[in-house]
Amino acid sequence: MSQVRRVEALAHTIRTWEPMLIPGLLQTESYARQVFRGRPGVTAEEVENAVRFRMHRQAVLSRPRPPMYSALIDESVLRRPVGGRELMREHLAKLLEVLNPPYLTVRIVPLSAGLTTGCLGAFEVATLRDCGPDHAYLESAEEGRVTNRAQTVQALIVRWEALSSMAYPVDKSRDLIHEVMKSYG
Repeated sequence: MSQVRRVEALAHTIRTWEPMLIPGLLQTESYARQVFRGRPGVTAEEVENAVRFRMHRQAVLSRPRPPMYSALIDESVLRRPVGGRELMREHLAKLLEVLNPPYLTVRIVPLSAGLTTGCLGAFEVATLRDCGPDHAYLESAEEGRVTNRAQTVQALIVRWEALSSMAYPVDKSRDLIHEVMKSYG
């Protein structure tokens, strides 16, 4: 089991920030496939392996006692037509379908927030079920990295809290997702 899957499996709470894409744990298979196809030089086999891994990771949200999952997403993510209009409409409909406050929430950080600390990149912070320190998962163009280094994790929690204070409430975020979904026709 990969390190990120192990941490997510042990998590009580997962908080994530995503400035560029729908978070991996919420991606549909079609959306994930488009994301992985964007890597220069990637083979069809590598794309399918990455998609399978991504879909397998998502099982953590459908287990009998899933972690509390709270995602903050930049508004531009909703407006970026990854895979085209139809795929985005279907994906946003699926996103609305899986929202289940308080267990699974998505809040949108509006474009009007301007330049935020979130522009530094995507991350996830997992609080584990009585079995060790919090862990963070940081994504870059080349790889994902898991760390439990206290200084890094704390800095990301502070960043998440700052972004959270700028985000729309759940109901307004749901309305915005629905509005953008309809704009894809």
